[in-house]
Amino acid sequence: MKKLNTTLCLLKKDDSILLALKKRGFGAGKYNGVGGKIKPGETPEEAMIREAEEEIYVTPTKYDKVGVVEFDEYYNGEKQNLVFHLYIASEWNGEPSESDEMKPYWFKTDNIPYDQMFTSDSYWLPLVLEGKKIKAHFSFDENGKLASKEISDYQKDAIPKRITIEFDEAYLRQESSMVSFDNKGYIQYINQLKNYCQNNQVYALAPVQIGIPKRIIYIRNTTSDMTKNSDDSYNEEIIYINPVIKNMYGHTTFLEGCASCQYQNGDYITGVVDRPYKIDIEYYDINGKKHNKTIEGFESTVFCHEYDHLNGILHMDRIKDYSLMTLEAMREYRANNPYNIIDQYDIFTYDDINVLNKKVGE
Repeated sequence: MKKLNTTLCLLKKDDSILLALKKRGFGAGKYNGVGGKIKPGETPEEAMIREAEEEIYVTPTKYDKVGVVEFDEYYNGEKQNLVFHLYIASEWNGEPSESDEMKPYWFKTDNIPYDQMFTSDSYWLPLVLEGKKIKAHFSFDENGKLASKEISDYQKDAIPKRITIEFDEAYLRQESSMVSFDNKGYIQYINQLKNYCQNNQVYALAPVQIGIPKRIIYIRNTTSDMTKNSDDSYNEEIIYINPVIKNMYGHTTFLEGCASCQYQNGDYITGVVDRPYKIDIEYYDINGKKHNKTIEGFESTVFCHEYDHLNGILHMDRIKDYSLMTLEAMREYRANNPYNIIDQYDIFTYDDINVLNKKVGE
């Protein structure tokens, strides 16, 4: 089933909202908010702003995410899953104007043309206009008839959904884009990383693993002690923004797993991965200040695992021989085969290991 991540934005002014008449393509002849597909490397927020600029020539400057609406439907005979990230903008730059794709109109909130909109809009839009934040799921049959619906409360700070190779490997293999310090939107990304790490047994996390392809590394645990990953009170909360590895030295090995390389049955793709013992890095802190730092030992392994995620590389690409293991089996293996330091000083390159891009099963 084809999956698309998209955005939808409504401009709201007093007791009126702006809807746009779609002039071509999917949904032509219907009123809707403005929005479209999220491009690789974009966050939903960035895509929402870009689409508003392209479709009605305005730049939202003050807005709020009010929910997520998911659709299972058929388009040209193919079943697809669409996920809409919903926003309401209360302030913007520019005057809404007609484009080749959309023609904007203002409507009073008590006079919305639901008969000229998608069937599902009449269920979720009134709730959003009442000030509620929602999470909704609609399913349509092959004839376009609504088959089922489910609407619940949406909390933007809820634990983010993990992306896995089982369902969306292509998403994980994109290169994450740089964080801009022009606005404070990245603070929300960091809060989501923290929330996920504190509620799951992980050493660290890269944003792309929860649907935010930005160059941030969040580290919860820099020790090889896995038990700390299940301790709710333990969190080192180390944050690297736009990091760059400048030099790598030494050679270590460790059995690695990954939250994004886990199947629904609980098995992780695991294998011994070669990493540098020491790295010199450049990065920015949460306030946008640039730093240089040397990381060594097990923390270097944790950092390099997440750094690979920023470049669309998975740990399984660096594994010579892989195994499927449960979390308990991983703990047992690591207890008998701990973090291993082979060398601390020689220059390290992954080319010497020569396993990059080796596919699991080959």
